[in-house]
Amino acid sequence: NPHISLADTTMNERGFTLSLRRMRRKWEWKMSLRDPIFAQFSAGALNFQSKVNTDTELCRGSRYCMYRIGICDDDKILCSMLEEQFQKLSAELLVKFEIEVWYSGEGLERDLEKGAGLDILFLDIELLQKSGIETGAFIRDELGDTDIHIVYISSKQGYAMELFKMQPLDFLIKPVSSAKLREVLERSMKRKKCAESCFEYQKGSQIFRIPVKEIIYFMSMDKKVLIIKKDGQEEFYGQLKHVMEQLPEGFLMIHHSCVIHREYVSEYSYESIKMINGDVLSVSKPYRKEVRARIKQSLKEKMHHVL
Repeated sequence: NPHISLADTTMNERGFTLSLRRMRRKWEWKMSLRDPIFAQFSAGALNFQSKVNTDTELCRGSRYCMYRIGICDDDKILCSMLEEQFQKLSAELLVKFEIEVWYSGEGLERDLEKGAGLDILFLDIELLQKSGIETGAFIRDELGDTDIHIVYISSKQGYAMELFKMQPLDFLIKPVSSAKLREVLERSMKRKKCAESCFEYQKGSQIFRIPVKEIIYFMSMDKKVLIIKKDGQEEFYGQLKHVMEQLPEGFLMIHHSCVIHREYVSEYSYESIKMINGDVLSVSKPYRKEVRARIKQSLKEKMHHVL
Protein backbone atom coordinates (compact mmCIF):
# COMPACT_ATOMS: atom_id res chain seq x y z
CA ASN A 1 0.00 0.00 0.00
CA PRO A 2 1.65 3.28 -1.08
CA HIS A 3 -0.34 5.35 1.46
CA ILE A 4 1.79 4.54 4.49
CA SER A 5 1.21 6.77 7.51
CA LEU A 6 3.54 7.58 10.36
CA ALA A 7 0.46 7.21 12.54
CA ASP A 8 0.56 3.45 11.88
CA THR A 9 3.87 3.11 13.71
CA THR A 10 5.15 3.74 17.21
CA MET A 11 7.66 6.43 18.12
CA ASN A 12 10.56 3.97 18.35
CA GLU A 13 9.89 2.83 14.78
CA ARG A 14 10.78 6.18 13.26
CA GLY A 15 13.77 4.85 11.32
CA PHE A 16 11.66 2.06 9.85
CA THR A 17 8.99 4.60 8.94
CA LEU A 18 11.46 6.80 7.08
CA SER A 19 12.50 3.72 5.08
CA LEU A 20 8.86 3.14 4.21
CA ARG A 21 8.62 6.76 3.08
CA ARG A 22 11.56 6.26 0.74
CA MET A 23 9.85 3.12 -0.64
CA ARG A 24 6.70 5.16 -1.18
CA ARG A 25 8.59 7.86 -3.09
CA LYS A 26 10.21 5.17 -5.24
CA TRP A 27 6.76 3.72 -5.94
CA GLU A 28 5.50 7.19 -6.95
CA TRP A 29 8.43 7.58 -9.36
CA LYS A 30 7.74 4.18 -10.95
CA MET A 31 4.04 4.98 -11.26
CA SER A 32 4.86 8.24 -13.01
CA LEU A 33 6.67 6.22 -15.68
CA ARG A 34 3.77 3.82 -16.19
CA ASP A 35 0.73 6.03 -15.77
CA PRO A 36 0.52 9.21 -17.91
CA ILE A 37 -2.17 10.69 -15.63
CA PHE A 38 -0.01 10.14 -12.55
CA ALA A 39 2.97 11.58 -14.44
CA GLN A 40 0.93 14.66 -15.36
CA PHE A 41 0.03 15.21 -11.69
CA SER A 42 3.66 14.77 -10.62
CA ALA A 43 4.87 17.25 -13.22
CA GLY A 44 2.25 19.75 -12.15
CA ALA A 45 3.03 19.33 -8.46
CA LEU A 46 6.79 19.65 -8.86
CA ASN A 47 7.16 22.08 -11.76
CA PHE A 48 3.83 23.93 -11.82
CA GLN A 49 3.53 23.57 -15.58
CA SER A 50 -0.20 22.82 -15.38
CA LYS A 51 -2.77 25.59 -15.68
CA VAL A 52 -4.29 26.08 -12.26
CA ASN A 53 -6.68 28.50 -10.65
CA THR A 54 -4.92 31.68 -9.49
CA ASP A 55 -6.19 31.13 -5.94
CA THR A 56 -4.20 27.91 -5.67
CA GLU A 57 -1.20 28.94 -7.77
CA LEU A 58 0.73 29.81 -4.64
CA CYS A 59 4.24 28.50 -5.11
CA ARG A 60 5.25 29.25 -8.68
CA GLY A 61 8.91 30.09 -8.84
CA SER A 62 9.56 29.64 -5.11
CA ARG A 63 11.18 27.03 -2.90
CA TYR A 64 7.78 26.23 -1.39
CA CYS A 65 6.77 23.90 -4.23
CA MET A 66 7.69 21.23 -1.68
CA TYR A 67 5.70 22.27 1.38
CA ARG A 68 6.80 20.75 4.68
CA ILE A 69 3.93 19.92 7.05
CA GLY A 70 4.32 18.73 10.63
CA ILE A 71 1.65 17.10 12.80
CA CYS A 72 2.13 16.73 16.56
CA ASP A 73 -0.68 14.97 18.42
CA ASP A 74 -0.80 11.99 20.79
CA ASP A 75 -3.98 10.73 19.05
CA LYS A 76 -2.61 8.35 16.39
CA ILE A 77 -5.98 7.95 14.69
CA LEU A 78 -6.32 11.72 14.30
CA CYS A 79 -2.77 11.94 12.94
CA SER A 80 -3.57 9.32 10.33
CA MET A 81 -6.79 11.13 9.34
CA LEU A 82 -5.00 14.46 9.01
CA GLU A 83 -2.27 12.91 6.89
CA GLU A 84 -4.85 11.37 4.54
CA GLN A 85 -6.59 14.76 4.23
CA PHE A 86 -3.27 16.43 3.39
CA GLN A 87 -2.57 13.81 0.72
CA LYS A 88 -5.90 14.59 -0.95
CA LEU A 89 -5.29 18.34 -0.70
CA SER A 90 -1.87 17.84 -2.28
CA ALA A 91 -3.58 16.58 -5.44
CA GLU A 92 -6.22 19.34 -5.36
CA LEU A 93 -3.73 22.19 -4.87
CA LEU A 94 -1.02 20.70 -7.11
CA VAL A 95 1.50 21.15 -4.30
CA LYS A 96 3.84 18.40 -3.15
CA PHE A 97 3.54 17.94 0.63
CA GLU A 98 6.25 16.38 2.78
CA ILE A 99 4.47 15.26 5.96
CA GLU A 100 6.09 14.30 9.26
CA VAL A 101 4.25 13.16 12.39
CA TRP A 102 5.19 13.28 16.08
CA TYR A 103 3.20 11.92 19.02
CA SER A 104 4.85 14.06 21.72
CA GLY A 105 6.18 17.57 22.15
CA GLU A 106 9.47 16.17 23.43
CA GLY A 107 10.05 14.16 20.25
CA LEU A 108 9.21 17.15 18.08
CA GLU A 109 11.59 19.40 20.03
CA ARG A 110 14.46 16.91 19.69
CA ASP A 111 14.07 16.73 15.92
CA LEU A 112 13.74 20.49 15.52
CA GLU A 113 16.94 20.95 17.52
CA LYS A 114 18.65 18.53 15.13
CA GLY A 115 17.62 20.69 12.18
CA ALA A 116 14.27 19.28 11.02
CA GLY A 117 12.63 21.96 8.89
CA LEU A 118 8.91 22.74 8.70
CA ASP A 119 6.82 25.34 6.91
CA ILE A 120 3.69 24.72 8.97
CA LEU A 121 3.02 22.75 12.16
CA PHE A 122 -0.37 21.46 13.34
CA LEU A 123 0.17 21.25 17.09
CA ASP A 124 -2.20 19.74 19.64
CA ILE A 125 -2.50 21.72 22.89
CA GLU A 126 -3.44 18.85 25.23
CA LEU A 127 -0.45 16.56 24.74
CA LEU A 128 0.19 13.88 27.38
CA GLN A 129 3.34 15.33 28.94
CA LYS A 130 4.68 18.61 27.58
CA SER A 131 1.76 20.73 26.38
CA GLY A 132 1.47 22.26 22.93
CA ILE A 133 1.72 25.71 24.52
CA GLU A 134 5.07 24.78 26.12
CA THR A 135 6.28 23.30 22.83
CA GLY A 136 5.22 26.46 20.98
CA ALA A 137 7.16 28.56 23.50
CA PHE A 138 10.20 26.32 22.92
CA ILE A 139 9.99 26.92 19.16
CA ARG A 140 9.57 30.69 19.48
CA ASP A 141 11.78 31.44 22.48
CA GLU A 142 14.49 28.78 22.77
CA LEU A 143 14.95 28.05 19.06
CA GLY A 144 14.12 31.65 18.11
CA ASP A 145 12.10 30.34 15.15
CA THR A 146 9.35 32.70 14.01
CA ASP A 147 9.18 31.28 10.48
CA ILE A 148 7.26 28.07 11.25
CA HIS A 149 3.52 28.70 11.01
CA ILE A 150 1.96 27.14 14.10
CA VAL A 151 -1.67 26.01 13.86
CA TYR A 152 -3.00 24.90 17.24
CA ILE A 153 -5.62 22.15 17.33
CA SER A 154 -7.74 21.28 20.35
CA SER A 155 -11.07 19.89 21.46
CA LYS A 156 -11.49 22.88 23.80
CA GLN A 157 -11.75 26.65 23.46
CA GLY A 158 -10.53 29.41 25.75
CA TYR A 159 -6.79 29.57 25.08
CA ALA A 160 -6.66 32.98 23.37
CA MET A 161 -4.39 34.90 25.74
CA GLU A 162 -2.02 31.95 26.30
CA LEU A 163 -1.57 31.45 22.55
CA PHE A 164 -1.12 35.09 21.52
CA LYS A 165 2.59 35.20 22.46
CA MET A 166 3.23 32.15 20.28
CA GLN A 167 1.91 34.06 17.25
CA PRO A 168 -0.14 31.17 15.85
CA LEU A 169 -1.45 31.25 12.32
CA ASP A 170 -4.77 29.78 13.47
CA PHE A 171 -6.60 27.75 16.10
CA LEU A 172 -8.73 24.80 14.97
CA ILE A 173 -11.34 22.90 16.97
CA LYS A 174 -11.51 19.12 16.55
CA PRO A 175 -12.77 17.52 14.41
CA VAL A 176 -11.10 19.53 11.67
CA SER A 177 -12.79 19.64 8.27
CA SER A 178 -10.91 19.27 5.00
CA ALA A 179 -12.27 22.65 3.86
CA LYS A 180 -10.77 24.36 6.90
CA LEU A 181 -7.42 22.62 6.42
CA ARG A 182 -7.36 23.80 2.83
CA GLU A 183 -8.13 27.40 3.81
CA VAL A 184 -5.35 27.39 6.44
CA LEU A 185 -2.81 25.82 4.06
CA GLU A 186 -3.59 28.31 1.31
CA ARG A 187 -3.23 31.21 3.74
CA SER A 188 0.06 29.80 5.02
CA MET A 189 1.49 29.39 1.53
CA LYS A 190 0.45 32.89 0.52
CA ARG A 191 2.16 34.36 3.58
CA LYS A 192 5.30 32.33 2.95
CA LYS A 193 5.41 33.59 -0.61
CA CYS A 194 4.94 37.18 0.61
CA ALA A 195 7.73 36.66 3.18
CA GLU A 196 10.12 35.86 0.33
CA SER A 197 9.87 39.44 -0.94
CA CYS A 198 12.67 41.87 -0.17
CA PHE A 199 12.95 45.50 0.87
CA GLU A 200 15.42 47.41 -1.28
CA TYR A 201 17.33 50.54 -0.30
CA GLN A 202 20.33 52.53 -1.49
CA LYS A 203 23.48 53.64 0.35
CA GLY A 204 25.74 55.74 -1.82
CA SER A 205 25.98 54.01 -5.17
CA GLN A 206 25.15 50.54 -3.80
CA ILE A 207 21.76 48.82 -3.69
CA PHE A 208 20.98 46.54 -0.73
CA ARG A 209 18.16 44.04 -0.31
CA ILE A 210 16.77 42.62 2.96
CA PRO A 211 14.16 39.82 3.13
CA VAL A 212 10.94 41.30 4.51
CA LYS A 213 10.60 38.43 6.98
CA GLU A 214 13.82 39.60 8.70
CA ILE A 215 12.48 43.11 9.40
CA ILE A 216 10.81 43.83 12.77
CA TYR A 217 10.22 47.55 12.28
CA PHE A 218 11.46 50.80 10.70
CA MET A 219 12.27 53.96 12.63
CA SER A 220 13.10 57.38 11.14
CA MET A 221 15.59 59.65 12.92
CA ASP A 222 16.36 63.02 11.36
CA LYS A 223 17.00 62.20 7.71
CA LYS A 224 17.91 58.57 8.32
CA VAL A 225 15.75 55.44 8.40
CA LEU A 226 16.76 52.65 10.78
CA ILE A 227 15.85 49.07 9.84
CA ILE A 228 15.52 46.96 13.00
CA LYS A 229 16.04 43.33 12.04
CA LYS A 230 16.00 40.04 13.91
CA ASP A 231 19.80 39.97 13.92
CA GLY A 232 20.75 43.65 14.16
CA GLN A 233 20.03 46.89 12.34
CA GLU A 234 20.84 48.84 9.19
CA GLU A 235 20.39 52.49 8.27
CA PHE A 236 20.14 54.62 5.17
CA TYR A 237 19.10 58.13 4.16
CA GLY A 238 15.43 58.28 3.20
CA GLN A 239 11.83 58.93 4.23
CA LEU A 240 9.28 56.56 5.74
CA LYS A 241 6.62 57.51 3.22
CA HIS A 242 8.86 56.12 0.47
CA VAL A 243 9.56 53.03 2.59
CA MET A 244 5.83 52.37 2.96
CA GLU A 245 5.39 52.38 -0.81
CA GLN A 246 7.62 49.29 -1.05
CA LEU A 247 6.21 47.28 1.84
CA PRO A 248 3.58 44.49 1.66
CA GLU A 249 0.28 44.58 3.52
CA GLY A 250 1.68 43.22 6.81
CA PHE A 251 3.32 46.52 7.78
CA LEU A 252 1.59 49.24 9.77
CA MET A 253 2.49 52.85 10.60
CA ILE A 254 2.01 53.55 14.32
CA HIS A 255 3.74 56.93 14.44
CA HIS A 256 4.92 59.41 11.82
CA SER A 257 8.43 58.07 12.51
CA CYS A 258 7.72 54.33 13.00
CA VAL A 259 6.43 51.45 10.87
CA ILE A 260 6.05 47.97 12.37
CA HIS A 261 5.76 44.44 11.03
CA ARG A 262 2.45 43.20 12.47
CA GLU A 263 3.60 39.58 12.53
CA TYR A 264 6.23 40.48 15.13
CA VAL A 265 4.00 42.17 17.71
CA SER A 266 4.20 40.29 21.03
CA GLU A 267 2.04 42.60 23.19
CA TYR A 268 -0.05 45.68 22.56
CA SER A 269 -2.06 48.31 24.40
CA TYR A 270 -3.86 51.42 23.23
CA GLU A 271 -0.75 53.60 23.72
CA SER A 272 2.17 51.25 23.05
CA ILE A 273 3.28 48.07 21.28
CA LYS A 274 5.92 45.56 22.31
CA MET A 275 7.81 43.79 19.53
CA ILE A 276 9.35 40.30 19.67
CA ASN A 277 12.83 41.72 20.30
CA GLY A 278 11.55 43.43 23.49
CA ASP A 279 11.42 46.98 22.10
CA VAL A 280 8.41 48.97 23.30
CA LEU A 281 7.15 51.53 20.77
CA SER A 282 4.73 54.40 21.33
CA VAL A 283 1.56 54.68 19.25
CA SER A 284 0.81 58.33 18.54
CA LYS A 285 -2.73 59.65 19.03
CA PRO A 286 -3.63 60.14 15.34
CA TYR A 287 -2.86 56.45 14.66
CA ARG A 288 -4.24 54.75 17.79
CA LYS A 289 -7.73 53.98 16.53
CA GLU A 290 -6.55 52.48 13.24
CA VAL A 291 -3.64 50.61 14.83
CA ARG A 292 -5.88 49.05 17.45
CA ALA A 293 -8.42 48.01 14.81
CA ARG A 294 -5.76 46.53 12.49
CA ILE A 295 -4.00 44.56 15.24
CA LYS A 296 -7.29 43.26 16.64
CA GLN A 297 -8.28 42.21 13.14
CA SER A 298 -4.93 40.48 12.70
CA LEU A 299 -5.45 38.63 15.97
CA LYS A 300 -8.96 37.59 14.92
CA GLU A 301 -7.62 36.24 11.64
CA LYS A 302 -5.12 34.12 13.58
CA MET A 303 -7.45 32.85 16.27
CA HIS A 304 -11.03 33.57 15.18
CA HIS A 305 -12.26 30.32 16.74
CA VAL A 306 -11.23 31.33 20.25
CA LEU A 307 -12.14 35.02 20.31
